[in-house]
Amino acid sequence: MRKRLILGSCSLVLLCFVLASLARASGEKAAAIIWVADTRNLTGIWKWFAAMYNEAPLIHALWVIIITAVQGILLGFGMDWIMQRTGLELEKRELRE
Repeated sequence: MRKRLILGSCSLVLLCFVLASLARASGEKAAAIIWVADTRNLTGIWKWFAAMYNEAPLIHALWVIIITAVQGILLGFGMDWIMQRTGLELEKRELRE
């Protein structure tokens, strides 16, 4: 029974690939799409960041990760500070599981 299920699943996947290749809209192979940021109307740090996106995607990805982490840290500490100022002390809360 298990072999039939695996064979049926593989046949279904193969059928999907065959039908997808038959249903292509373009007769010839389409050219690869290249995504770029438009930097014509940008200035300052926005132009630098967009140029980095176009020219060095790995460096851009690393900067995005770093900026996201810093934003998370700032939001976390900021919310802790706001909650302490409003009287919500979560450090003194007793956990019950």
